[in-house]
Amino acid sequence: MDGREEESVILWCRRLYGGEGDALAEPSPSVVERLLNCRGTLIAQLGRSAVFTFELPELRMAVEEAVRALREAEGRDAPSGLSLVPSKRQPWAIGAAFGSPDDAIDRAQYLAAHSPSGHLLLDENLSSALGEALLLEPPPNPPLEHPTASLLDPLLPLEKERRAAIAKLRSPRLPPSFRPLFQTLDRYAERGVGGLIFIRASVQSGLDRLIHALITHLRPAFALEVNSAPLGLEPLGGLRLAAKRGVFDEARREALHRLLHHTPPSATTLVDRSRELRRLLTPGPQERTGVVFIDPLGGADLESERLLIEAIDDARILVIARIPSDREAPSMLHGREPDLTLEMPELKEGEAIAFSAAILGVSEDDPGARCVASPRDAQLEALLETARAAIFRGELILEEGGAFRHRPRPLNVGNEPASRLAMERVESLESLPLRLLELISMIAPGTSYKAIEAAARLDEASDEGFRIALAQLRREHFVHPEELRPLSEIIRAATLRAMAPSRRAELHRLIAAALEQVSEGELASITQATHLRAGGRSKEAAALLLSASEHALALESNPALNRLLAKAIEWDPSDATREKAHQLSRRVRAPNGRKASLIEAFSSNQLRRAEAIIDAAITDGLDLEIAASLRALLETRRGDPLSAQRLLEGRSLETPPGRWVYAFTKLFTDPELALDDYLALLRDARRRRSAEDEEASLLGVLLYLEAVGEDGSRLAQRLRDSRIASSKRR
Repeated sequence: MDGREEESVILWCRRLYGGEGDALAEPSPSVVERLLNCRGTLIAQLGRSAVFTFELPELRMAVEEAVRALREAEGRDAPSGLSLVPSKRQPWAIGAAFGSPDDAIDRAQYLAAHSPSGHLLLDENLSSALGEALLLEPPPNPPLEHPTASLLDPLLPLEKERRAAIAKLRSPRLPPSFRPLFQTLDRYAERGVGGLIFIRASVQSGLDRLIHALITHLRPAFALEVNSAPLGLEPLGGLRLAAKRGVFDEARREALHRLLHHTPPSATTLVDRSRELRRLLTPGPQERTGVVFIDPLGGADLESERLLIEAIDDARILVIARIPSDREAPSMLHGREPDLTLEMPELKEGEAIAFSAAILGVSEDDPGARCVASPRDAQLEALLETARAAIFRGELILEEGGAFRHRPRPLNVGNEPASRLAMERVESLESLPLRLLELISMIAPGTSYKAIEAAARLDEASDEGFRIALAQLRREHFVHPEELRPLSEIIRAATLRAMAPSRRAELHRLIAAALEQVSEGELASITQATHLRAGGRSKEAAALLLSASEHALALESNPALNRLLAKAIEWDPSDATREKAHQLSRRVRAPNGRKASLIEAFSSNQLRRAEAIIDAAITDGLDLEIAASLRALLETRRGDPLSAQRLLEGRSLETPPGRWVYAFTKLFTDPELALDDYLALLRDARRRRSAEDEEASLLGVLLYLEAVGEDGSRLAQRLRDSRIASSKRR
């Protein structure tokens, strides 16, 4: 013991006179019972007052029970002033020595005496301890001895009630500015033929809502939404996941499941599967055109995208692909030019207000609608998240009729970005729903319910706890009402940002273990491997990729196989992994001239072809430093400098691989300077007797020849000169 008195939280309940001639009476038994039931200790009962003490962990529970007691007592003789005061010293306070229980009791009595009827008056220490959990306001007449006290009106909703009110937001129609785009897509679909349409749109723009409205309107033969798959590694993985969420008749659903989860003898190769997919997806005489929404383009694996593009005409599929707004739409996709390239319209100021009013159930001149519509970046998903945050913070109060009343506060939600508001809601969740939301945010959309449930069990959630947490997440607009995925990308991103790296790694390992328990098909172990790798188990992940590559051989797809083998080497560059990958790559016929065609792929901006060439080169022994730098160049070309920066972190331009890539960039502007650099690298490699660096330098020379279109006769002399110069230095 250090000699200091034990600190306490004190609650003083004082029953007011109900009217003239009211006799003294003890406090209402319901108040006493409620506070005792939430672990309060009755330390005194003085006439019309009852005094309780609580430990700090029970603080919030005690306040909320006091609020409920005041609500029940409305209109009857009741304790109208409930003051909860902690002792001066708290774990996070300074000068804790002078806050004794006696002092806390005195101050609680004083605040109870000055509390308005039916309210709670709290001192500043307690207000700080409660944070944003309760809606506190300055009292109209602050007590002289405690001018910074806060007032709690029991008629304002508690946090749990504010969370429940989020479910009362309404679903409005699409804004008028979206109608021209909707009508264009509708007219194109009504032609009854296939087509490829690109739409540049932000992830927050509401394009997904427009496409879902279009699908409901068209009633197509089928509807598929193809989203991002982990690293785009699993061949046909995007289609496998999409098929689980798609809108099909039962016969199509079962046939697709067999095609994408197993390897039927009649459809082993990608060519066979493409033919079978076209047959399955071709609409019947009485059916309308099928609709596929790729969101975003480039997020899924190449094989899924290619199969869908190749099936457009034969199967009469309308493929709509979202291009992120910060990127340019490609001129061609898998050999097909887009039929249309469109832009997602921006919300106009008046539309943002009308949309906000519609979801709140108020008029457009209501201050609540203007509060929600006030963000500068007024996109559909941002407006919805702003409305949820305003309800959660208590800026919007649900009225009995179902509309929301605006309650002004010093910090208006409209002044903050939707991403920050979403993170605030995420971080307010209790442990179990938060852990489930983290899991759902990290796993690919379309992953089976069984796999997610298995991962939740591994994360120490009971079956009952899983169901309760999921129901809460859906009520509070964190999770989609019909699917196990975040309701929006804003929520997914906020959840991932709020997670500690160690928690992410832990969840990746749990997801990998859960996927191992649930059979998802022969190639689904590739997705399991991506989670193992993200969980820090690179060697195991590489071994899993090599094992899956055995099954991938049946696809007879060099790019798919090389992609897997290259990633296995990058994850585990050991001699054993390299040797196994090299043996597997030799079991398929390699394309001619793949090294020399790298410069052509870069020059013509065929970035996916360039990536496939890099993958193949890695299996042939390309230095991983060079490979990573070339991938960074690809990401820069794609308009994703952040990904490029991550690939280049910790790498130096002063090393031979760094100098090699720097020379490569010169091939596009000054090939002769690039050649000088490669020859200098060649001399240096020979001086150091590094066979690996010498081979890389010669590869650079070959790329130079490809860039300038020479046959190599003039270069032969320069190579001889380089060898002579190198030998003279030895």
